Amino acid sequence: MPETKAYYCVFAIGPVQSFIAASRKLEDLWGGSYLLSFLVQSTLKTLTPICRNHGVQKELLYPALEERSKADSSRLAIANFPNRLTFTLIGNEEPVQNVMQALQHHALGELIRISNWVVDEVFDTGSPSAKDRTGRLKLQAEEQVKQFLEVNWIAHRISSKEDWDGERQEAERLFQAIKVQRPIKSFPEKGIACTVYQRMDALCDKDPLPTDRYGQLKSKLMDTWGNRHYTYKPSDPQNPDKARIRDNEFLCAISLIRRVARDFFMHEYEVGSDVFSRYESVVDLGAEEDGYYAVLLMDGDNMGQFFSGSQEIVRSTSQKLSYFATNQVPDIVSGNKGVLLYAGGDDVLAIFPVNNVLPAAYQLRMAFSDDAVGLLGATASAGIAIGHKRTPLQQMLTEARSLEQAAKHYAADGANGMNKNAFALSVLPRSGEYLGSIVLPWTKNEVSVTGQLSEMAELLGAVVSTAFIYQLASTFQGLIGSAPDQEPEHLEEMVRLECCRLIDRAVYDVTLKKELQITVSRLPELYRQVGLKKFIDLLKMTAFFSRKEMKA
Repeated sequence: MPETKAYYCVFAIGPVQSFIAASRKLEDLWGGSYLLSFLVQSTLKTLTPICRNHGVQKELLYPALEERSKADSSRLAIANFPNRLTFTLIGNEEPVQNVMQALQHHALGELIRISNWVVDEVFDTGSPSAKDRTGRLKLQAEEQVKQFLEVNWIAHRISSKEDWDGERQEAERLFQAIKVQRPIKSFPEKGIACTVYQRMDALCDKDPLPTDRYGQLKSKLMDTWGNRHYTYKPSDPQNPDKARIRDNEFLCAISLIRRVARDFFMHEYEVGSDVFSRYESVVDLGAEEDGYYAVLLMDGDNMGQFFSGSQEIVRSTSQKLSYFATNQVPDIVSGNKGVLLYAGGDDVLAIFPVNNVLPAAYQLRMAFSDDAVGLLGATASAGIAIGHKRTPLQQMLTEARSLEQAAKHYAADGANGMNKNAFALSVLPRSGEYLGSIVLPWTKNEVSVTGQLSEMAELLGAVVSTAFIYQLASTFQGLIGSAPDQEPEHLEEMVRLECCRLIDRAVYDVTLKKELQITVSRLPELYRQVGLKKFIDLLKMTAFFSRKEMKA
């Protein structure tokens, strides 16, 4: 009988960005996040019976999350499973390999099951021709699901128990190499591209012919999507854009699954819309005065160091991250009137009203490194993108991701290399100049920088018109250097004095004037970190945090 061996295993489902980023509506974004989380959770649920069937022992390392239950409805709609599982298997090589292949087969089967349900939900209208139509659409959707889903896994044999951490690191290195070398997928184009995910064709129940012109292809699509169930059509003829699926939207299987995800999960868990409430638009989050909202993307820094060491250390880290994601993050986001889209370990994606995003970001960062609710000694970087409700959601997500990467490259004064632990801001106005990106540390001299910005926004935004900021910018425009250290000497003091002068002219209340002057006295600390140009941009941003629209 062959000797059993121990294997360090990683199992990941993707593509993450395509699941999440290609979103036209907030409902698409949530649906993609939750689908990915659900697929990982469902795969984890099958791990024990699959191992038992193949005579293999397993020990889960990450994530340390329990199966969702409809009994805990307050957490049921939160996507908090990361896109990968980490565990050890003990058994012979062939059974171990069979276990990993069975997990891969299960993940694909689950997504196909969801796809079939969604097609029936949208296109089975009960008419005699509906069954034939849905049958053809299911076949097309299944092919798209198979082309789309990416499953990467590795089962690395642990040859030395004494060097378990070294073996773990080698397995992680090999796994990353596998992900990098994945083949580039080309999706065959036969018809008209999906309105949202344009790498795939929109579903059509009539095969496109090589001789079809664009008008003929469009007519086939119009006929297919015109036969969708009435609940997915515009309910108000005066407002045709307010619909689950608009008349001019033609979706591929992946986009359709994301759009109808809430309906599927209400059916799956046998719960109502009170649990899986629908967010049809970011408009509900935008300030009533101007319709701006904020996207927050936060990610832990250098997390590999917290997973180094023994299996006990890895399990402990996993448990702490899971507690943070399932308990602290939802409470902080909801407490700041935000919508939580994803919370998986050290990753957070949420949308907030503009004037709530800075307090929320700081609370999340502090909780993340709090030993009682997070991971002691850990740091995190975040991107905060502010945009108008008319700004495409995909653009906002791309901007937030870019800002997060900028924060990851932050280096404090005197630091050798990057020390991260920062946040980056930008504003995409509906019209006018782009503001950002500005990268700042979470704290400076043990003082919260986000708190300083919030205080500045509250005081300046309440009593000083936007003309104040543009007057200041006009005064110093000619002195802006390409870098802070290239700007004229004493410029910092000149800026402070000019701020005081403008406040003195604009504010008549003596008490309020003193409060503003105290606030201005703290500005040089921010100025020294970003230079004059970005400092002025930072002042302009305060108008958005105080819910006043800037017009350049």
